Amino acid sequence: MSDASVSKSRVADRAAYNAEFENTTALRARVQSSSGLASQAEALPAGPRLSRESLQRALAEVERRDATTVAHTWRVVLYTRALCEAAGMDHALIERACEGAALHDLGKLDVPLDILRKPGKLTKEEFALMREHPIFGHARLAADGVKDELIIAVVRHHHERIDGSGYPDGLAGEEIPTVARYFSVADCFDALTSVRPYRPEVGEEASERALAILRDGVGTQFCEESVFHFHELVRTGELSWVMQFFNRGEREIRLAIAELEREHGLTGAAERLEWESQHE
Repeated sequence: MSDASVSKSRVADRAAYNAEFENTTALRARVQSSSGLASQAEALPAGPRLSRESLQRALAEVERRDATTVAHTWRVVLYTRALCEAAGMDHALIERACEGAALHDLGKLDVPLDILRKPGKLTKEEFALMREHPIFGHARLAADGVKDELIIAVVRHHHERIDGSGYPDGLAGEEIPTVARYFSVADCFDALTSVRPYRPEVGEEASERALAILRDGVGTQFCEESVFHFHELVRTGELSWVMQFFNRGEREIRLAIAELEREHGLTGAAERLEWESQHE
């Protein structure tokens, strides 16, 4: 078969798949018939978890480094809760998944600020270091005595991809823990729909674009079940309040950081704001 024929075939396959997404009754039946997602999450044993005080302290430390993380954390936790509920997970499992969601970027505490706030493309070496943040986060959990494998799964594996091209461990398919597969969808959606200096408003159009990207990533970046459930939550409006309410004021937070840094002779946030506004 020629390259052109292969390309046309893939386009046709994707069109058919997207059409099936709109036929929610048919796709729901396929998802419900898939092997127990909730049972896969339940198979991850619960071990010692962070105390409430330790969790709050860890989050406060992450937020002090980057105030925009506050809003991002709230949103992905709420998205994760809704997604796990849609998948039929029980309350205890959902609570553990949400703790993992809240701590997913814990490892960025060990990434130098000049890399986190760099107003431009990272070098190969810088990107390699950034990709280590899931390992750094796992190490911090271990140092705090956290052994709950569901929480660890979200922190360590939220950048894995279904096709095995993700990081840090190159897991593929069902090798990736269910909660991490689900969380990656919530995390990506938030990245595509959250307020940015170059994207001051979000709404239905942003959601539709994000959903299209998620659907196109099924089988390569995302698993079908997690995208289906998220698609249904967005389609029915169950997540609208999260995106709308928790996106308010994020730019104001970033501007406040920039102003404080200027007062103290620092320019990281200010330069980043200016660069993003001009280039992204």
